[in-house]
Amino acid sequence: MKIKKNSGSESSAPTTGGAVIADRFKLDVDPNANKEPAGVNKTAAAIAMVAALTSMVLMGVVAALMYVNWDLIKDV
Repeated sequence: MKIKKNSGSESSAPTTGGAVIADRFKLDVDPNANKEPAGVNKTAAAIAMVAALTSMVLMGVVAALMYVNWDLIKDV
């Protein structure tokens, strides 16, 4: 993508509101760009899956430790 630059033939009077941004930063779309949606990297997905499974295991350990602690406190 490239940003279009204003040519000198346009009026130099400043526009107001949101039109300033729209006129100043017009983007050219590259016709050779890949039109397919970007996929998820397999390595990133594997790392996310391992992190999710690790967090689930840790949540189970914490829940078990809280249950054991509650059982010990209840008997006192």
